[in-house]
Amino acid sequence: MNVRLRTAELREDLVGRLSERGFRLRLPSDPDRRSGITIVELEDPMGVTRALGERRIIVDKRPGAVRISPYFYNTPEEIEIVVEALTEINRSNR
Repeated sequence: MNVRLRTAELREDLVGRLSERGFRLRLPSDPDRRSGITIVELEDPMGVTRALGERRIIVDKRPGAVRISPYFYNTPEEIEIVVEALTEINRSNR
């Protein structure tokens, strides 16, 4: 398995799903310049990080954002779980 390619596929899946739901992302526009890290801009990163942690979804907070880092061992189903949870939590924080 090509770890770099698999991680890039998962990252682009995450980016696509988040973009479709209207989340603002901090990342290069050129996919070839992106790392495995996806930064999602949010008003309450600490609260979102805590709420995701309660669902056993591990992310990291940054100033004004949450960092999500899919890796080769994650699955598309896990990406969908993260996006669904983030959507629910973000909706309830408004």
